Amino acid sequence: MRADDLAGAARELGAALGIAVVGTVLSVRVASGTGHGATAVTAFTDGTALGYRIAAGVVLVVGAAVVSGLRAGARPGVT
Repeated sequence: MRADDLAGAARELGAALGIAVVGTVLSVRVASGTGHGATAVTAFTDGTALGYRIAAGVVLVVGAAVVSGLRAGARPGVT
């Protein structure tokens, strides 16, 4: 398996998981929001905002892990 194939598979998996997480958060938030008297528009907006905040947090944590891994793998004296 080539490196670009692995990168493509990782990108596809990340996209699928991201859509699944944001969609799940959105559906749960809309269902619970409309059940507690909020309008559908308000519940949808709240669910979307929460889903994107969670996705941003995951990207931030994974980005920090990648930067940390790249720095740990760097060899001194090589640019």
